[in-house]
Amino acid sequence: AYRLRNFIRNYQPNIVHSMQFSGDYFTRMASIGLRSFKIITHIHNIKRETRVERRMFNKLLSYRTDVFLSVSKEVFEVVEKEHNVAGKPHYDLYNAINVEKFKEEGNLKLEDGAKYITCVGRLVKQKNFDVAIKAFSLTEKKHHDTRLLIVGEGKEKEKLQSLAKRLGLSEKIIFMGYRRDVPMILKNSYLLLMPSSYEGFPITHLEAMHTGIPAIISPYVPSREVASECSLIVPIDPQKIADALKKLLTDKAFYEKLSCKAKEISKEFTIENYVDKLLNLYEGVLS
Repeated sequence: AYRLRNFIRNYQPNIVHSMQFSGDYFTRMASIGLRSFKIITHIHNIKRETRVERRMFNKLLSYRTDVFLSVSKEVFEVVEKEHNVAGKPHYDLYNAINVEKFKEEGNLKLEDGAKYITCVGRLVKQKNFDVAIKAFSLTEKKHHDTRLLIVGEGKEKEKLQSLAKRLGLSEKIIFMGYRRDVPMILKNSYLLLMPSSYEGFPITHLEAMHTGIPAIISPYVPSREVASECSLIVPIDPQKIADALKKLLTDKAFYEKLSCKAKEISKEFTIENYVDKLLNLYEGVLS
């Protein structure tokens, strides 16, 4: 906070735009007593703080915030309850994707003719990838051409690999680790599976929509606010997710309907549109 305070004094910005947790805390702490610039506090997740002192700290720091920005309407509601006791201006701004990333080529070795069901994210409990594995185990015997891709790293990796081995699925569940070529992986996938307990507004879902693959998401994934017409919203339950998988694997007309809708909706969420909205916000804050 001390180093950041000195940097702000020397750089003399008009706006400081902070992003989630550490950035939000330290930016506002560093700026106490400095009033020559505006602070935008950008919240990316619906996760509520469990520690009482942090919840209180969030509320107090709202008095040193000029504008709150939330990545979804669900995050907006959490911020109003948990953060914005000072009643500062507050807007929602959905995330966006850079479509140029989908033009990049790479060396992705996947099995020809296989249908890849893809999970992307940190390997942590929040993502419920164990539920995804159990749901896959209920469908793969009737759909021999399916594979489950798990993209990401995290402390749950060994547990997930042990579960896959215990279910006899080690050869059909591929742990790809951390990857920078997620758009290319999605281009080669059949659908996205996201059974998370909470999210903010996952960019991976927008990227999947851009490639035209439907998604199965939990009711706690806020991208449903824009993607309900191209996704199946399913409780975090292996059997219910398996039923949704079977629907998308067997009903080709339904799959194509969701795929076309996904491409159509995704056109709105480009980085160019996002930048225009953000610049308008900056101009409003400064004026």
